[in-house]
Amino acid sequence: MNIGQSARLWLQEEYEARRKRNPSFSLRAFAQILQIPPGRLSEILNQKRPISQKMASHLADRLELDPHAKRQLLSHLGRNGKTIKTSPKSVDDLNEHPSDYVQISLDHFHALADWYHFAILSLTEVESFVSEPKWIARRLGISVTQVKSAIERLERLDLLRAIDGRWVATNKSLTTPTDIASPALRSSHRQSLQQAIDCLEKVEIRDRDITSITMAIDKSKIEPAKEMIRDFRRRLCAFLEEGEKTDVYNLNIQLVPLTQNDRNPRSSQ
Repeated sequence: MNIGQSARLWLQEEYEARRKRNPSFSLRAFAQILQIPPGRLSEILNQKRPISQKMASHLADRLELDPHAKRQLLSHLGRNGKTIKTSPKSVDDLNEHPSDYVQISLDHFHALADWYHFAILSLTEVESFVSEPKWIARRLGISVTQVKSAIERLERLDLLRAIDGRWVATNKSLTTPTDIASPALRSSHRQSLQQAIDCLEKVEIRDRDITSITMAIDKSKIEPAKEMIRDFRRRLCAFLEEGEKTDVYNLNIQLVPLTQNDRNPRSSQ
């Protein structure tokens, strides 16, 4: 999610992420963390109160936003404390439907955060696909209730349509910049990693591939390495999608440091 373009959605995502971890987490508790009155927070989330540059800076500090993300957030604010023009990253121009803002924001969050939304979209391309919640639930190992809620959400986002009694993916995309941390994306990545862990015990080796390599690297090459990974993902996707489609798979690639920054050495204790 581009924080600079959608400060309210960023705030909404933070709230939803905390509620997901703790269902009893309330708006009042979130307001206490942010050190603002609950009523003011409610007004911000419901677009009844603008987000000034001063307020955005305060919220970023309270939620411990990293310096780069905070600078990007503030740089998108208008001069002299003008407010952010919110623009949730969905498939439609939500400015035409301001009354739908909160609902669409939540849809956008869940579509990114919960893996089965995009799995359902991919499943519609499988040759044996059946447009029935029970069938989808069985193939993905989730509940019928989850399937029904996901389908309603995908239809609202115009990512899924019913055509002649069959659900069809519209091939529209929810694009997310990779340089800004998002609670929704973090949740999605956690789920993907957990699925890979589960597959170690539940899926036979011939149906999966999990490998790793440890290396000493030139850190200045990280950015071109990311581009190489993105290019590989696209090429592998194109290769695997050729021919008869029978199953839905997820590809995870992690490039992570094992050493800590020299400026923050591990404790010797």
